[in-house]
Amino acid sequence: MIRSELNSGTKILETTLTGLITIPEIKRYYSSLIYNKALPSKLKVILNSVDAKYQFDDSDFVKISESVAEVLEHFDLFIEAIIESSPYETALAFMYEKKISIPKYRFKVFSTEDAALTWLSTF
Repeated sequence: MIRSELNSGTKILETTLTGLITIPEIKRYYSSLIYNKALPSKLKVILNSVDAKYQFDDSDFVKISESVAEVLEHFDLFIEAIIESSPYETALAFMYEKKISIPKYRFKVFSTEDAALTWLSTF
């Protein structure tokens, strides 16, 4: 499951991933961002994925990046900080971070929320 809420103070979209996360679910999540008119044009997202298990692998990165590209048609900048704790999900997130190169998109992996928020504050 993926749930999001915009923090009114920080203007950061706080997203929590729990349980099994599939590619269709990720695509639905990114589509929902496009239609959410309350989000700022410089979108900062913190993804808390410590309680999630990915049901995909690195061969699915193209599908994820296609969804990100669609989001970027509606935002000036899209910045995602993901918090990971399990070895498999952390490895996938690092591989995605290294492989993805989309203008106006930044993605970085963290092990703590404080580190993720510090990085997001630099934008």
